[in-house]
Amino acid sequence: MKHVARFAFSLFALSALLIPFAVTAADDADVLADFRARWIVALKEGDAAKFASLFAENGTIMPPGFPSFTGRKAIENFYRDGFAVLSVRDVELQPKERHTGTDSVRERGTYKVTFLPKNDELPYTITGRYLFILAKRPDGTWELVWEMHTIENKVPLDQL
Repeated sequence: MKHVARFAFSLFALSALLIPFAVTAADDADVLADFRARWIVALKEGDAAKFASLFAENGTIMPPGFPSFTGRKAIENFYRDGFAVLSVRDVELQPKERHTGTDSVRERGTYKVTFLPKNDELPYTITGRYLFILAKRPDGTWELVWEMHTIENKVPLDQL
C-alpha cells in the first residue's frame, strides 16, 4: 500500500511541475508589466519598428479582419501602414489571467484603444479581448511569439 501511495504522490508532484502555474493576473508578480509598458509606448509613439522589435523574429500577429502576419518585417510593415493613417491617443490593457512558465507566458485580458485618424475625422475608441503568448529572450526580457485580439463594442461580463 505504501508503494501505491508513493507512486500516486509522485505522479501528482510530477504533474504539478509540468503544468504552467495559472493565476489571475492580480495574484502574482506581474512579470509582463515592463513588456506591456513598452508595448503601449511603441503604439502611442506610432513607431512601427519599435513595435515590431517586441516580437520574436518569427512572431505572428492575428489582427481581426486581416490575414496573419509572421516575421518582424511583416509586422513592422502592417503597423507602418496603420500608423500612416492614424495615431494612437490612448491605450489601456487590463490583464485578466496569466499562465507563467519558466520561459513562456500566456496572458489574456481586455483592452481599450483610442485612435485619432490623420484625415481630421473625430477620434474613436475600440475595445476587445487580447491574447499574448510570449517567450523569454536570452537577456531575460519577453518577446511576443503570438498576439491575437478581437474588436467588440462591449465585452460580455462572463468573458472578462
